[in-house]
Amino acid sequence: MNPPSAQPASAGHPLPGSADTGMPLRLLLSFSSPAYERRFVEHYVRFYFRYAQASLVLGLLLIIGDFAVDHLAAPAASANLLRLQVAVPIVLAGLAYTCMPVARKHWQPVIAGFIVALSVALFWLLSLIDRQGGAGLKSWVGILNFTFLEFYCFVILGLQFRLALWSGCLILLLFIGALGVDLGHSPGEFAYWSYHVATLFILPAGIGWWREYALRKEFAMRTALEDARRAAEFLAKTKSEFLAAMSHEIRTPMNGVLGMTELLMGSELLPQQRSWAETALMSGRHLLGVINDVLDVSKIEAGQLDLETVDFVLGDVLEEALTMFAQPAQAKGLELVGRFTPQDGETRLHGDPLRLRQILVNLIGNAVKFTETGHVELHATVFASGNRAARVLIAVSDTGIGIAPEAHARIFELFSQADSSTTRQFGGTGLGLPISRKLTERMGGQLTVVSSPGQGARFVVDLALPQVPAAGAADAAPGAPDRPGQGLAALVVDDNATSRQVLIARLQALHVVATGADGGAQALQALDEAAAQARVVDLVFVDARMPGMGGMALAAEIRSRPALGACQVVLMGGGQSPAELAHYRQLQIACQFAKPLRRADVRRAVKRAREGMHRPSDERKPAKQPVSSLRGHVLVVEDNPVNQCVVAAMLDMLGVKNALAVNGAAALDMLAAQPFDAILMDCQMPVMDGFQATVAIRQLPQERGGAVPIVALTANAGSADEARCIEAGMSAYLTKPVTLEALAATLARWLPAAH
Repeated sequence: MNPPSAQPASAGHPLPGSADTGMPLRLLLSFSSPAYERRFVEHYVRFYFRYAQASLVLGLLLIIGDFAVDHLAAPAASANLLRLQVAVPIVLAGLAYTCMPVARKHWQPVIAGFIVALSVALFWLLSLIDRQGGAGLKSWVGILNFTFLEFYCFVILGLQFRLALWSGCLILLLFIGALGVDLGHSPGEFAYWSYHVATLFILPAGIGWWREYALRKEFAMRTALEDARRAAEFLAKTKSEFLAAMSHEIRTPMNGVLGMTELLMGSELLPQQRSWAETALMSGRHLLGVINDVLDVSKIEAGQLDLETVDFVLGDVLEEALTMFAQPAQAKGLELVGRFTPQDGETRLHGDPLRLRQILVNLIGNAVKFTETGHVELHATVFASGNRAARVLIAVSDTGIGIAPEAHARIFELFSQADSSTTRQFGGTGLGLPISRKLTERMGGQLTVVSSPGQGARFVVDLALPQVPAAGAADAAPGAPDRPGQGLAALVVDDNATSRQVLIARLQALHVVATGADGGAQALQALDEAAAQARVVDLVFVDARMPGMGGMALAAEIRSRPALGACQVVLMGGGQSPAELAHYRQLQIACQFAKPLRRADVRRAVKRAREGMHRPSDERKPAKQPVSSLRGHVLVVEDNPVNQCVVAAMLDMLGVKNALAVNGAAALDMLAAQPFDAILMDCQMPVMDGFQATVAIRQLPQERGGAVPIVALTANAGSADEARCIEAGMSAYLTKPVTLEALAATLARWLPAAH
């Protein structure tokens, strides 16, 4: 690099005061090489001043050439001549920017900015540093940091430079040296300065360009990390898009499978045919559960799992989760127990009831799956505090195979189970527990486990949720307490002590005088004693499956005794086959409920006892109950032939007239031809999809159908999909596969009931 031509500045020329301006200065530096051969190096220096405060900071831009001259003699400038004995390392030439304080009268530190090294070694050093890159020097930006001690005019000098090569590598060069300074030069003066370096040698500890390898490695690592991050983001986006597409593609045929099976269950079937249909429906729902778990995992990993916050009653969520496993537990001969006080069950909380139920369903489902004999118990306790926040502890315990302590952490990992043999024996994806823990943590709680092999397992959900005052509690009339069981007496017959005590407590909360018996013989003895004392036992809750005298045998014995004719028998558990239902009617069973009984079941039984009703009941049958008929005309916009049949059949069962459009454009034509009371709108269709059709409908005048209720029928199950439907102008949102109950409940918001 050749220096720009410049003439020496006069000794008395003042330094400029404006930023980024300056006068050129030709600086001559002479030294003796190790062979004492006289050579000269010429350097072109340009100064720039930057005033921070009181001229304490000087900006110096130093451009150093690498050529030698053989004809130059040092000018005589005795007043400003400095002769130094200096030890410096080899420094690479290039572009340096340095800041240094100039508060003192004498300008000792500035001399450090002019120390350069062997220019003859410049290209040799560059070739060593960037031998493989071969691109050479790009720029040299450095910071001159020094601390000086004025002790016998010595300055301790430290320099740190970052060298950027065209190959992209950043090299850190660290130089440490000491130089003696002869005070005398004042700032603001230009002069020819000549440095005579009497001794020149390399300080091995001073040069830090050995860090090149580390910096190259760091640069490569950072580049690799950035590439990995971008690849991970791309994969996450691709996976989310894939899962969203697969959700739609899987849910669409699942809607046909489950919908048609559900319709089949509502028809007249032979017992064996009903059993086959039940198996198909159960398998389809299991597959749908696996699909939902996979989608939840993808949402959790992508940070897109949203929680809703609504008011809910804790007991409702607990009982919904228990009810889902009433039949599977009964089929395995397990006792399914829900243990919580009436007060805790009525506690109103603020949070996400759907996700809480999902956690409990996963835990109870695992407990039922891994337990062959014994019981599965859900125990909930609420600890209220003065600031309206409640600590909720929900424990699910079982008498199953248990979990080894070393596997406690592994069971919360995705696609993992405590032992591979359990996967072969019991099945499962290994997603339930990881999802449950993630959901619990998202809700600000913890999910822990206590278990050992052969001793069962106990999973505890610990949450802190805001407590909501009971609705209408402040407005309740003091003289009208809720006492539906006032004056009634009940006997609970159950061999399971926990189930017996829970039901007794619920009856007592309704002001029923309740006692218990652990079997048929003890129950008959208690009933005979009550009859002898002219005490009426209005209700007898009988467990269908007890050792010794079973529930049906006890009911038959009660009906055979005239003195006990006033007793209403409530059967807990039992089957739902036509033969069993006929037997219930023969024995005058007042009610038959699945275990564990819900609070609503207990209230219903008490109400029947008070009203003196003795008719059989088929409540909570696994077969679909007839739903209320509706009146109206509904337009179904759906392109899939199977889904068309399913929705049309469900609407026929509801007594609702319906018409079909295969896409959004056809729906607009049909809406222009005749009015409809509601529209069931598929979202993804050819020609015009559901979103476009909804926007077009909402732009119509009200008298032409612009305000008609539009219910989305979509196979996408994400919250973003629901938000998109609402944003488009849809009135409600149903996820495929659609159930008859969900469809009826949604349409009932706009369609009147049939009379």
